[in-house]
Amino acid sequence: MLALKSGAIHGFTKEGYHGTTIKQIAKAADTIHTTFYQYFNGKAELIVAMGHDTEPALLVIAGLLDEGPERPFHQAVRDWLDDYDRMWTQHHAVFDAYWEALGERSDSDQAPTIKRRAISLHQAWSRSLIVSSHS
Repeated sequence: MLALKSGAIHGFTKEGYHGTTIKQIAKAADTIHTTFYQYFNGKAELIVAMGHDTEPALLVIAGLLDEGPERPFHQAVRDWLDDYDRMWTQHHAVFDAYWEALGERSDSDQAPTIKRRAISLHQAWSRSLIVSSHS
C-alpha cells in the first residue's frame, strides 16, 4: 500500500490529481492496476487515506505553538514557521491533490467523502490552534 501511495504522490506532483490515472499510479508503484483495486476503490479513496496519513503532522505543527514560552516571541514564531515549512515540503503533494480532488472537476462519487474528510481535518487543525492559543 505504501508503494501505491508513493506512486500516487509521484503522479500527483507531475500530472495533478485529475491528470493521474490509476494505471499510472500502479506503474509508478511497480505493480498493476488490479493490485491498486485490492486496496482502494478509486483515487478518491486513496486520497482520503493519504489525507488521513498527514493528520498527525498537521496536529504536531499546531501543538508546536504551545512550546517556547522560554523563547522570545519572534523566535518562537520563526521556529514554528520553519517547522511548518518542513511539514509542507514533506506533504504538499498530498495537500495539493486533496484540494484538487475537491475542485469543480471532481466527478467522483467519492467527492462527498473527500469533502467530509477535508472538513474534519480542518476542524481538528482549527481546534488545535485554538487550544494552543489559549494555553
